Amino acid sequence: MRNYYLIALFVTLIFSVKHSVGQNLPSACVGTVEKYGVDGLNGTSIFSWTIEGPGGFTVPSSNIQVFAKGDSIAVTWDNNFPGGVYSFSVTESTPWGCVGTPYEQNIVINSPTIFVPVGALPTLMKFCQNSDVTLDPGSSFKNYLWQDESKNQTYVTNTAGTYQVRLIATDYNCSYDTTQVSMAPLPVVNLGRDTTLCGGEAIMLDVYNSTFTSYLWSTNDITSNLLVGAGPTQEIWGSGN
Repeated sequence: MRNYYLIALFVTLIFSVKHSVGQNLPSACVGTVEKYGVDGLNGTSIFSWTIEGPGGFTVPSSNIQVFAKGDSIAVTWDNNFPGGVYSFSVTESTPWGCVGTPYEQNIVINSPTIFVPVGALPTLMKFCQNSDVTLDPGSSFKNYLWQDESKNQTYVTNTAGTYQVRLIATDYNCSYDTTQVSMAPLPVVNLGRDTTLCGGEAIMLDVYNSTFTSYLWSTNDITSNLLVGAGPTQEIWGSGN
């Protein structure tokens, strides 16, 4: 016959990570090692752990390092572990043969393919041809790891594509963010054919384009059109974006 000690009902999982952005569960990332612990009759009782993941996946015992009598463990979250919600189950047994009710706690394990987005990067970013763009999730994180293994806060690129960063917050929560980067072609400005003006004549140059957001002429005018009169040879150029 099993007896149940009241102390087992108050076993509390103590995570080195706390809460993820946009959800109520603690989180960690694959490729990391995280420590977890429980409060009970520490130093006296023996604690046994099982960790089950998505689709019936069970974390191998070889990935769980047990300290003391099991009141704390370190879990190696391998890169090949599936992302999703994992369930911790901890059972306390006393030297007197009493077995407590298992304590259960869920945790989110984020992987590069399955994760809860942090929301630090915009979904889409654009840059102009022959330039670059800087990806910056902000300075409020403890650790950054981009898809090329670089660890700077910012990532500069001049290539279109999908970019991902692993972010560890100051409370040790870990997740990923992705952004799609696209390149915008340079605008094409057409000033028309070369024109010769006689004295007193003028011509209106108009480069209006509905896709342009601003204009800048060599005369520093910023309208879509420019009135040019006869006079000495002059260079007129315009740009739009």
